[in-house]
Amino acid sequence: MHIISNIALISINETLIVILVSFLIFMFIMNRIMFRPLNEVMQAREDYLDKIQNQIDSVQKETLQIKNQLDDIELADRKEIHSLRKELKDGVKVEVDKVYLATKEDISQLKNKVEVEIESKITEARNFLGKEAEILSLSIVDKILSWRQVS
Repeated sequence: MHIISNIALISINETLIVILVSFLIFMFIMNRIMFRPLNEVMQAREDYLDKIQNQIDSVQKETLQIKNQLDDIELADRKEIHSLRKELKDGVKVEVDKVYLATKEDISQLKNKVEVEIESKITEARNFLGKEAEILSLSIVDKILSWRQVS
């Protein structure tokens, strides 16, 4: 090798070609040993993360669908409960009206029965008092007449 004495910063000679060839060999080896497997691992990890993200998205969609279904079911149940409550109130009102009318009728019948009994008792009392008054008046008249005859 011939040494060229040149004070330049870069000199083009055989060593530059050797360095360039050795750099290219180094790059080829590094690509085969390090960069390709590293890229494969990175791609596999990225695919795995994409797969998990897709699963998360699908689970979120399913969750949203289930929530919407539950909301629909809850709304339907609320409507049904409201209608049942209304029917129950109407049924109870009808039953209360029936019981009220039956009780009112029973009270009327009892009132009429009691009035009849009272009238019969009053009639009995009048008859009894009439007889007693007649007996008493006869007794008084007899006493008065017997007193007048004595005097």
